[in-house]
Amino acid sequence: RGLFDTMKKLGAAWGSTRARVSTWDYERASDIDHAIQLLGTPGKRVKLLAGGTDVLPGIRQGVYAPELVVDISRTRGLSGIHLGEHMVRIGAGTTLADLTQHEGLRGRLPGLCEAADLIATQQIRNVATVAGDLSQEKRCWFFRSALPCYKNGGVACPCYAVMGDSRHHAIMGAGRCAAPCVADLAPALTALDARVLVQGSGTLRRVVMEEFYRWSGQTVVQPHEIIVALEIPLTPQVTQAYEKYAQWRGDFPEASAGVQLQWSGDVLSGARISLGGVAPLPMRATYAERALLGAGRALDDATIATAARKVVYGALPLRDNAAKVDMIIAVTNRALRRARDARHS
Repeated sequence: RGLFDTMKKLGAAWGSTRARVSTWDYERASDIDHAIQLLGTPGKRVKLLAGGTDVLPGIRQGVYAPELVVDISRTRGLSGIHLGEHMVRIGAGTTLADLTQHEGLRGRLPGLCEAADLIATQQIRNVATVAGDLSQEKRCWFFRSALPCYKNGGVACPCYAVMGDSRHHAIMGAGRCAAPCVADLAPALTALDARVLVQGSGTLRRVVMEEFYRWSGQTVVQPHEIIVALEIPLTPQVTQAYEKYAQWRGDFPEASAGVQLQWSGDVLSGARISLGGVAPLPMRATYAERALLGAGRALDDATIATAARKVVYGALPLRDNAAKVDMIIAVTNRALRRARDARHS
């Protein structure tokens, strides 16, 4: 505890302070190239705005301090859902409501639609976008309150969740920052082996979801780049499910699991399980996947229960969040059972 107190004092003395803004310039991007051009405005801190459900509260809290806000809510080429024979492409500006109301998509990617169903309220889903959900900043209350924590103030600062109220923080993979990934779509898309299309000036790259995040709230998207779409392969003979535990429907996840199972007849031939809300990144549950594939018998309830318990291998709960261990086991168990049972529906 003495070291923690020393780091708090050092952080308060040496940590950087947030820039706050009350006014900013505003531009509306007509197309993707125009948006990229505006992102490169010399001498300006630029922030993209689509639905605004994260950006506008973040500006009030000092999380973001843009000098120029670029509105991409009506930018051509950023929205829409295209169902191909082998691939689904979803524009980055597609709203969450568009996902939940697209019957063709629900038939092909039910796990993704289930995840979108459980985000926030209908009013927020009407404006919040796919890329916005993936790109939102950390929801750690220490970070959001501008305390001089590691992510706010730098290496001299502690993670306040280590000794403070850690009810909603990570139980796995935390390192110096215990803020969890709360993007509902992230574990669902990771389980589906999705790619994020990121465009810059003259460049277009595809980033697999497992490499999209550097940390909670931090993606590999560079300041001069914009997310333009998601690509999700349509794998034959698969079933999917998404389960989530939150304090109330629509709240950020305390624990969530996205599952995709591949079948050869009634035999399980592939499994992808991704966890949310319990680690800084959407985390593949590889031990659980191996347990399913190596069981050598029917995928019964006992096999699923054994595999679900393996998702917490290596977990190190903090003082106040040990309950997340049981939560993530339970949601994984439910998701696996539903994905198994879906092959007969």
